[in-house]
Parts: sequence; C-alpha cells; structure tokens
Amino acid sequence: MAALIVVIVLARTCDFGKGFAAGIGAGALTQTAMLGTAGDAVLRLGLGPDEATRLNSEMAVAFAMTYVFGTIGVIVFLRSVAPRWLGVDMKQAARELEEELSDGGKVTRPGYITPFVPVVSRAFEVKTGKAANRTIAELEKKFNRATVERVVRDDEVVEHTPELVVKAGDVVGVAGRLPGVVAAGDLLGEEVESKEALSFPVKVVSVVITDKRIAGKTLRQVRDNFSPEDARAFMCSASNVRGCHCRSC
Repeated sequence: MAALIVVIVLARTCDFGKGFAAGIGAGALTQTAMLGTAGDAVLRLGLGPDEATRLNSEMAVAFAMTYVFGTIGVIVFLRSVAPRWLGVDMKQAARELEEELSDGGKVTRPGYITPFVPVVSRAFEVKTGKAANRTIAELEKKFNRATVERVVRDDEVVEHTPELVVKAGDVVGVAGRLPGVVAAGDLLGEEVESKEALSFPVKVVSVVITDKRIAGKTLRQVRDNFSPEDARAFMCSASNVRGCHCRSC
C-alpha cells in the first residue's frame, strides 16, 4: 500500500501519464504481474487503438528503466543502508548466528559449525531378556528424557500406545537428548539402521510463554515439574529455548 501511494504521488507530482505511472510501479516493485494488470485495464478503458498503443509503450519503457533499479536497489539497501540505520553489524550478527546454531560452540573458521545436535534419533532392535514383553510406558519410565516414537514389527509400522507391549525382534525408534537415547539403547538392544523406524514426523515450533506459573523459571525447573504424562507429550530441548521436540505437534 505504501509503495502504491508513493507511485501515485510521484506520478502526479512529476505529471507522468497513466502509462508511465503503471510502468514505474511495476518496475520499481519488480512486479511483472502489475504490468499485465495495467495493460488489461488499458484495454478496458475503451480508448482508440493509437492511444492504447501509446500507453502500452510508455508502460514498457518505464518498466524497463526502473526494473533494474528495483532489483539492485533492494540489494544495496538491505546490504549497506538498512544495517547502518538499525545499528547492526552484519558480520558480527552472522558470527553470533553461527555460534548459536553450533549450540554455543566457538566458531573458529567462518562457514564451519559443529555437527553436534542436542536432540537425536536412533533405532534399536529389541533383544530377549532386556526390554521384551514390557509396555512402552514402562520403558519410557526408565529412559532419561527420551521417548519411543515408532515401533516396527515384521517390517510394518505398529500404531503404538503407552500400553503397547514391545516384543523381541521389534525395531524401536527413540528420540530425545543424546545421553537419554544412548541409555535407552543399553536397555533396548543393539542399534540398527532402519529408515522405517526413524521416519516419524518432527516439527520445530516457536513457543511463547503465557502461563505466569512458568514465566521466570528455568527450563530445567519447568521440565522437573512435568508429570510423566505431560513429559511424554511435550519434551523441550534445554539447549534451545525456541525449539520444541514434541510428539503431539
């Protein structure tokens, strides 16, 4: 809306015709669709062939002259002008983002980050005498911040519930904090490669705190106050406030 108002004011101030005004707006905003819409509007005005041709020619000329500036101008503005107005050091902000994505690790070389991630997924084949013949709810009580996300039995995905009994030979997909997943593997059995067990949906969402009972507390305090049922449905990564690993998402 602001861009449209600027184009109209500029056209009237500089006494541009309708054709030039439409071409300037389309080129400055790099909106080719606006050019087509304006051309269709000219046809609907009921003008003579010569007048319609003149307006279309003016639109094409104005579009060609302003399109380059509309493209390059945005790049120059975002790269050089806007950061100075906002007082932002782009290089420093990029370094800070790299360190944030590396989970706080020090970035010593530009473009390189650590491959460590706090939340991982692993697949384990259940062995007799370990986790066999136990329900998922029983197993997860023994896990440390890890949950069973998928169970594959006889090459078919089983719709699992807390009451599902895990059998020997099942391949179980587990997700959670790395120490918890490793500990879960010690209980379940040998780690295996299974695309089916690890192909469960995961979504990262932004979380806004609105409950006063939670505001002002650390993530560890919030986590420790969860009931077992809540912990299974909602498991937050303490290393990333913005991230949420959540079965129900």
